[in-house]
Amino acid sequence: MTTDAQTAVAIAARNAQWMAAFNAEDIDALLAIYDHDAVVVPPGAEPMNTPAARAAVFTAAMQTLKEVRLVTTKLAVLGSHAYENGVAHFRTAGPDGRLVPVTVDYLVVWKLGADGVWYYHIDLWWPASV
Repeated sequence: MTTDAQTAVAIAARNAQWMAAFNAEDIDALLAIYDHDAVVVPPGAEPMNTPAARAAVFTAAMQTLKEVRLVTTKLAVLGSHAYENGVAHFRTAGPDGRLVPVTVDYLVVWKLGADGVWYYHIDLWWPASV
């Protein structure tokens, strides 16, 4: 049995893999971090619950979002699931084409796989509050 501290370290490592895959525009590596039945909910969109839909969301995002950095603000572990709140920082092209900073809040429900690895199970984000 793992402790909450060990789980926090494992989830931080998975988030590091997520950021590396996203920033390298490696869609296959990114999608491998998601559970087979994961749900992704972008702002103002219907839940995406198939591999093809998840791939479409992130392929489009990789075209406009650069230098993504995830910062966990709260993590709660409940057995084989964990709940993470955080802030994602990234840069995107502004009206003049220059990269400008943008921040969104996110919530991830993690699921511990049968292989002992943590996977994104539900991933949703929304514009950060001002």
